[in-house]
Amino acid sequence: MMVLAHRDAIGDLTERMSEGYYAPRGLAPAVSVCTPIAGSGVLLNPWQQREPVGPIRIAT
Repeated sequence: MMVLAHRDAIGDLTERMSEGYYAPRGLAPAVSVCTPIAGSGVLLNPWQQREPVGPIRIAT
């Protein structure tokens, strides 16, 4: 899963993702903070099964 967020939201986003996505699935939280650059894109694995997940809203 990839999320684009402002650097000030990293703590809240990590907490919400842990509670709303990782914990319900029995997964250990894993967060990598990266800086997007021009020309970057998302790589998808077409053979990997995906489950749709509803949006997680962060109040600012």
